[in-house]
Amino acid sequence: MVMRLLLIFLTIVEIVTGASWEQKPTDVSALIGSTVTLRCKVVGDPGFVTWNTNGNTLAVGTSIVSSDTRITVPLASKFNFQITNVQKGDDGDYTCNVQNIQPDSQKAVTVHLTILGNSGSTYILSGSTVFLHY
Repeated sequence: MVMRLLLIFLTIVEIVTGASWEQKPTDVSALIGSTVTLRCKVVGDPGFVTWNTNGNTLAVGTSIVSSDTRITVPLASKFNFQITNVQKGDDGDYTCNVQNIQPDSQKAVTVHLTILGNSGSTYILSGSTVFLHY
């Protein structure tokens, strides 16, 4: 009986508090042509998560609303956002918005995606030297 009450209490607390960040998105750098994942980990009931850039919604939950076929939301990590074959034009700010039905429940984190790559450039990433040749 005590365990059942505890479980009910924890469920109520989760509903009242809504979602919280397990891992907030962070700024990311990627090489032209690579695949980049912007991470947005949420615990609790997020209601829905959207990814936006430049005032445009790119994804809602696991549904892509952008016509850009390079964009996906990996099913195994339903709130992460992935771009394959990144290009210079992908450089910019991306916002992960989390909102459920609770008042004032919206949480948003904006991260900057920096795209690296110019002909003949050398970049140091995580201690490794990467040479770009075009």
